[in-house]
Amino acid sequence: MSRVPALLLSVLLAAGCAGNIVPLEVDPSLMQGEAFATVQGDRFLGAIVPAERVEDQTYFFGDWHGFWTPSPDDIRSLEDGLPSALADAECDPYIREHLASYRRQYVGVVVDGRRRILVNAFRFWEGNKPESHYYWLHQYVFVNDGGYYYWRIQFDMHTKRYLEFSQNGVA
Repeated sequence: MSRVPALLLSVLLAAGCAGNIVPLEVDPSLMQGEAFATVQGDRFLGAIVPAERVEDQTYFFGDWHGFWTPSPDDIRSLEDGLPSALADAECDPYIREHLASYRRQYVGVVVDGRRRILVNAFRFWEGNKPESHYYWLHQYVFVNDGGYYYWRIQFDMHTKRYLEFSQNGVA
């Protein structure tokens, strides 16, 4: 068989196999409880973690003095300035270039008596991949490592300033 037909046959076989998607094993414990409310704009899709659900989140921790539930309008206000804030932050250019491909979780936290919104962002992958974080509407997404695919920033509701940008390291 010549190289061209062999290559074509390989591509066709691979394409035929691609249609057989094997379902992910879903951990039912991550899907318990009512789904978080979603909020969407032209450049973002996110979930608002209600204050009463924050303490139930296994991997959510920090030096918070309380929690509150942001409104969709609070999130839109935050998102309006986020691209500029990330341009000023010391973040990987990949984040700015692919900002719309990150899903976000918004958690209302209280720090020193001031309301902030913590943005927990992670790269969303279309399709049937473990990296898709299928549970993101039920459980706080926490990942060690992963580099610029995972980042956080806080938004002070009073000053409208963005604070404490951080992105994961790479192992």
